[in-house]
Formats: sequence, structure tokens, C-alpha cells
Amino acid sequence: MKFYLNNLLERVKIYSLSLDRLEFLVDIPWVFIDEGNNIQKYIFKRNGELILSINGIAQVGKWEYIATAKSLLIDRVSDKILLNHLFFNQAIMILNYDGSKDSFNLINQNII
Repeated sequence: MKFYLNNLLERVKIYSLSLDRLEFLVDIPWVFIDEGNNIQKYIFKRNGELILSINGIAQVGKWEYIATAKSLLIDRVSDKILLNHLFFNQAIMILNYDGSKDSFNLINQNII
């Protein structure tokens, strides 16, 4: 299954937007479901703040787009993660943990 998804991703990359298209990134509820089936909601604010809600418990962290690396640095209060761009459009963001092939997939709650 992973092979199939990676193969599919290679074909659709040409349709990907750049993460610097902030109008498709900020003030949108992006959802990540972790391995414990917890729903994590990420709302990237224009001022660099990040609202992170895990099952309704919210914290305020920070985020930054690093253009030269095509990466997002996300400070989730308890840790910081660096994620590299793989695919991005108005509905889905597929990112890789820096230095890893593990993905971090976010979906736009308003669309999906």
C-alpha cells in the first residue's frame, strides 16, 4: 500500500502548490489523526501563532515557513518538528519529517 501511495504521489506532484501560498494555509482548520486516533487540529495564524487542539484541549504554539528548505517549522509547545513539503493543495498537505520517510498528513476540515 505504501508503495502504491508513493507511486501515486510522484504522479500528482506536478499539481502541488508551494507552501508559500499562505492564503491556502492560514486561518484554516487542518486536521491530523495520530497513531492513537486522537484528532489534532492545527490552525496556522498569519502572525506566526499556531493554535493546536488535541481532542478539544488547545495550546498556542508557533510556526514558520522556511522558504529555502520548502519546510514548515512547527513549535507544538511540547516539541518542535521540521516538516518538508511533498504535496500541498487546498484540501491536503503531505509533509515528511525532516530526515525521514515518515509522512505527516494534514487535511482541510472545511473541504474533506
